[in-house]
Parts: sequence; structure tokens; C-alpha cells
Amino acid sequence: MINDALSLLSLLPVSAHTLERMPKRKGPYVMSYYNEEDERAPKMVSVVDPYVYETLQTVVGKRVVIETVRGNVTGNLQDVKPDHVVIKEKDSTFFVRIQQIVWIMPD
Repeated sequence: MINDALSLLSLLPVSAHTLERMPKRKGPYVMSYYNEEDERAPKMVSVVDPYVYETLQTVVGKRVVIETVRGNVTGNLQDVKPDHVVIKEKDSTFFVRIQQIVWIMPD
């Protein structure tokens, strides 16, 4: 039945003017439940502070004290990502968002 409908559509005359007015898609077609150009669609936003990120990379493997908006975190700086740091203290691992850091001090 679908093949019959497709073959019927292929018989319909389509003018060059109609083809010009059809929206052109960039890249491959992706199916989604919302219009990709819809301004109300949720979008991920991540703010990266390049200076803090670069400074934190210089102290990876060292003990640091990090003041956050919720208090201090002390430990060995294990890893730095653009949006968070990983601090290990004894058996505990802390993942701290860079946006929550107030100041950093090598211990």
C-alpha cells in the first residue's frame, strides 16, 4: 500500500517553481519530536572560564584547598574538565563544578 502511494506521488507533476520554494535541509535528516529551530526547545548551555580551567591544570596532582559557595574542599586534585574538577581525599571523591568555585589555593 505504501509503495502504491509512493508510485502515485512520483506521477504527480512538480514544477521547478515548487521545488525552489521547498525548504532546503542542511546535513542529514534527523527525526525529532520538536522543531529544531524552535526557540522554546530546551538547549544545553555550559559556561567555561578558560583562565580558571588553565590555572587548575597547573596544579593537577597537588593538594589544594578550594573554596566553594557551600564551603571548603581540601584534597588532591585528580582531574580537571572544562566544567568540573575531581578532588580525592582519603576514600572520598568530590566532583566540584567550576562555576561554584570562589577561590583556589595550593596546600
